[in-house]
Amino acid sequence: MRVRFSIEVNSKRRGFNKVNSSTKRILYYESSHKLYVGNLPKTMRPEQVRDHFSRFGNIVGARVMLDFKQGKSRAYAFLSFQSQAERDAAMSLNGTVKSASTTL
Repeated sequence: MRVRFSIEVNSKRRGFNKVNSSTKRILYYESSHKLYVGNLPKTMRPEQVRDHFSRFGNIVGARVMLDFKQGKSRAYAFLSFQSQAERDAAMSLNGTVKSASTTL
């Protein structure tokens, strides 16, 4: 299914070239084996989350949700694992509390 926006249909519209010239979109790969990770520090980066959970298996996507107004993390993330067994192994951290000196 292809969706055409009204700006694409009407090429005589003012500023048509300006709108379509610099569209940049970040694509995130997500598998069907996703894991929600909550209660993260506000300074957490996707690379840090990926490094921490990589011991459980292959992570194909890590996404830390951002608050664009403040430019900080929203304190939760989504991880996509390659297989269900790897995701279930990472769920073994459910409910564990880490000290403030660790990275997570």
